[in-house]
Amino acid sequence: MKQNVYRDLPQMAKIAALGYVVAVVEYRGSDVASFPKPILDAQNAVRFMKLHGPEYQGDPKRVILAGNSSGGHTAVYASFFPEGEDNLYPDVNAKVSGVVDFYGSVSVMLEDSTPTTINHLQADSPEGMEMGHVDLRENSDLRRKLSVECNISKDTDIPPVLIIHGTKDRTVNTIGSTDLYLKLKECGKEASYILIKGADHGGGEFTSPAVLKELDAFIKYVLA
Repeated sequence: MKQNVYRDLPQMAKIAALGYVVAVVEYRGSDVASFPKPILDAQNAVRFMKLHGPEYQGDPKRVILAGNSSGGHTAVYASFFPEGEDNLYPDVNAKVSGVVDFYGSVSVMLEDSTPTTINHLQADSPEGMEMGHVDLRENSDLRRKLSVECNISKDTDIPPVLIIHGTKDRTVNTIGSTDLYLKLKECGKEASYILIKGADHGGGEFTSPAVLKELDAFIKYVLA
């Protein structure tokens, strides 16, 4: 859906306070652009920052992608999705040094991938709309295409990934993040996984001092 890019600014400010330039990106919602358009939008945002980073006191050579919920799905996918289509800056690549996935809706393979979504997988569900208003219960190929872990192999060129999820997430099943982490490790990719005990879908727990310390360490590692 259309994002509220201002809602998470207090949390983003805590990350910026660690010494990073944080650019909040709005990609097209599924009501106007279906998969993979949001992913291509994220890649174009990376290219834009590489071109204009110095204007924001940023380093174009040291970029990561991060996102929460549907943005987590977009960030992970955009870090390895083939470039070329809809490229607004043909001479600039969208490669990043790392990815941070906060409680991302990375998979729809489980029957309860989104436990509190009554119309889960149906044509008018968020995931059904993302794939072109298709009933995903009747289309396993599109269901797999949308699920990040189903599109990662040993040959996938993906940067290190940090996954952070709450153990009591009622919006996005934590098992989806677990399956993504296990697939990354199985394929020999760098991945770290932080489970926050008792945390739901977002909240202050995700920018607590302890989590910010882990986040800062990960960013410093991938940007070194």
